Amino acid sequence: MRITRSKQTGKYDVFFKYKDHKGKWRSTCRRGFSSKNAAAKYVLEFVAEKNRSLEMTLRDFYEQVYMHDKYPSLKESTKQTKDNIIRTHILPALGDKRMCDIKPVDVLHFFNALEEQDYSETFLRTIRNQLSAMMNHAVNYYDLGSNPVRKVGAFGSKKPERERPFWNQDQMEAFLETVMDKPDVYLAFLVLYWCGLRCGELLSLRPMDIDHERGLIMVRRTYQRIKGKDVFTTPKTANSVRDVTMPDFLAEAVAEHIETFEVAPEQRIFDFTKHKLAHEMKRGCAKLGVEPIPIHSLRHSHVALLAAAGVPLTEVSARLGHSASETTELYLHFFDSSQKNIADKLNQIGGHHE
Repeated sequence: MRITRSKQTGKYDVFFKYKDHKGKWRSTCRRGFSSKNAAAKYVLEFVAEKNRSLEMTLRDFYEQVYMHDKYPSLKESTKQTKDNIIRTHILPALGDKRMCDIKPVDVLHFFNALEEQDYSETFLRTIRNQLSAMMNHAVNYYDLGSNPVRKVGAFGSKKPERERPFWNQDQMEAFLETVMDKPDVYLAFLVLYWCGLRCGELLSLRPMDIDHERGLIMVRRTYQRIKGKDVFTTPKTANSVRDVTMPDFLAEAVAEHIETFEVAPEQRIFDFTKHKLAHEMKRGCAKLGVEPIPIHSLRHSHVALLAAAGVPLTEVSARLGHSASETTELYLHFFDSSQKNIADKLNQIGGHHE
C-alpha cells in the first residue's frame, strides 16, 4: 500500500493490491481522501469486503473467513480434526469453485463420488456436516442465498454399521494378566474398564483429582498430545464434568500407586500418551492370540458391565458424562439384553400363574 498527497488537490491518493476471487493479485487506486488515516481505513475495509465476497472460492472462504471466524473458539483437537477433514476430503473436490456457484447438483456429485470410497456411513456423515457447517456460516453471516447441502438432504448415518466391540469381564481379566509387568499400564487399563473414562480424561488425571476419602475420580479436564505438545482442555461436554466412583479395590490400587511412585499433587498419574496405551493393547492381545479392540471400546465394555449388573440407564448416563439420549442411542442394545434377562427371571417367578 502506498499513500501520496496530490499537489493539485491537496487530497490523499492510495495505491494498493488485493486478491480477486480467483486468487490473482490486482492493482488499483482510490483518490480524494482527506487524510492518510482515511485512505488507510478505506483499504482495510475494501480488502475485508473482498475477502468476504461470495465470489471467492470455497478454499479462500475456508482459509480467509471461516477459520478466522470459527476457529478461535474451538479446542485445539477439534480444530485439527475439522481442518484435516476439510483439507483432505472437501477442498480437493470443491475448493476451486466460487461460493456463489456451488449448486445442489455439485454437492450431489461430490457425495456420489465419496460413496464409491471405502468410508463408513458415520464418516460420510461427518464429511457432509463439515461442508454444511461452512455453507451455513456463509448463509448466516455473509448473505449466501441458501445452503446447497441442505437441499441435497441426508448423507451417511449417525449409527455405526456394526455393533461396537467390547470385552466381558473374563476377557478383560485375561488381557490384564498380559500387561501386569508394567504397573502403570496395568492400572490405567484397570481404571478405563472399571470407571468408563474417556482415554483423554484418564491421561489428564493428577493426585489432586482423586478424592481418597470418598473413592472418587473428579473429572475436570482432558489431555491430548498434539504436535509434540501436551494439551489440556475442559472435558468434551458440560455433562462430562463429573465425579466417578471407584470400587474399593481400585481406589486402594490408585492410592498405592500414587504413594509408591511419589506422584506430586499436580503431576499426571499416567505420564504417557494414548499411543502408548494402543501399543500395549496390541502387545497384550498378541500374547493372547486375539484381535485388539480400540481403547475407546473399554468404555463400551464398562457399559456392558453396568448393564449386566442392572444399573439403570439414567445412572449410566451420568457416570459416562453423556446426556440420557446419547446413552440410549449408543448403548441401548446392552440394556435390551439386560431387560430380557429380567423378563426371563420374572417369568420363572410367575410361572405358577399359567
